[in-house]
Amino acid sequence: MEHFVTIGPFTGFDPRQAPALNSSSPPTGPTASSRETILLATGRLAEPALRRTGEILEKQLDIEVLIQVLPITVAALMSPAWIAKHLEVPENCDRIILPGYCDGDLQPLREITDK
Repeated sequence: MEHFVTIGPFTGFDPRQAPALNSSSPPTGPTASSRETILLATGRLAEPALRRTGEILEKQLDIEVLIQVLPITVAALMSPAWIAKHLEVPENCDRIILPGYCDGDLQPLREITDK
């Protein structure tokens, strides 16, 4: 199974529009111990907006969102090979989401995510 996906650009995406969780309903999703952990890789410029979005997604989708800010200003300039050199994948990470403009051979990322 692939551990990473590319997403974007988010034209028209608003996480506040995601369905709200109804606290009066019995839980149907993963328990706290089995919540999916998603790592979002980004650059310095997008960090504040991504942190806000991550907080919303955690509440709406009952997931854990980790954000790793890589040493680059604009995330769209990251290539898979460059990301593979800088990304530190935590042990508990289930999925890695990369900026949508990250294009090219994903093999370097597969090599660092194979478990």
